[in-house]
Amino acid sequence: MRRLAVPPTPLSHWPVVRTEYGTLRQPLVDLPDGPKLIVLTFPSGYRHRYADRGFEYHSCHEEIVLLEGHLEFGPWYSCRALAYLNHPPYWVHPADQRTAVGATMLVRIEGPVDFGFEPIPPDWDGVEYLSAAAPVRSRARGVSRVELDDLPWEPVTLPDGQPVGIQAKHLWDDPDDGWVTWLMRAPAGWHTRGGRIRAGGEELFLLEGDLTIEGVGELSGRSYYCDPDRIVTGKATRSGCLAIRWTRGGDYQLPPIRF
Repeated sequence: MRRLAVPPTPLSHWPVVRTEYGTLRQPLVDLPDGPKLIVLTFPSGYRHRYADRGFEYHSCHEEIVLLEGHLEFGPWYSCRALAYLNHPPYWVHPADQRTAVGATMLVRIEGPVDFGFEPIPPDWDGVEYLSAAAPVRSRARGVSRVELDDLPWEPVTLPDGQPVGIQAKHLWDDPDDGWVTWLMRAPAGWHTRGGRIRAGGEELFLLEGDLTIEGVGELSGRSYYCDPDRIVTGKATRSGCLAIRWTRGGDYQLPPIRF
């Protein structure tokens, strides 16, 4: 998905809008015909207005991190925070989305959102797939849902095997543009030697703690940063941090995907 450059910015910088459907929408990036990154909140008792339409799909790519709460997909499955979902173009999933307690999500969408629907087969085995309506068969692998507490933390290394001092949960690889999605955890006092810039790109949504990026600025609390063209290796944290990261290029070697 295409990214836009955004300096380190606290989440409170972006206004929250209540929609006509009772949801709360906080756009961090929102181009009408381009990429979108939105914090979306469903209130307790919410149910999707298209819940009775069977399977839903979009022609755009949709990537979701459930930040808070609990989300149900009809009687088929549910997930609790933190959880990860990834829907490539024309990936079907139940339209019946609901929550009894509320749900807050970080939603990344590559373009304008449209809706397509098709019946759920009566003998559906619960395995989601690309709709037959897809004009091109994407190489991307969909992720129905993964609760991130169920995945192990594993060390991040350099190409020579030397540990970097942080841990990761590897979530997804985009075979088309090379971006990788992962969860990062760094301990208090962690820092890199820095001083290097690598071609590629990095995007980061800080969930907890603080993170200083050399020559760029500091993120603290829930905040966001994106440089679509380069990776700055110099980073440090005083209190430790937890972040969702997207990277392309660079030196870090992530553990394998474990699901």
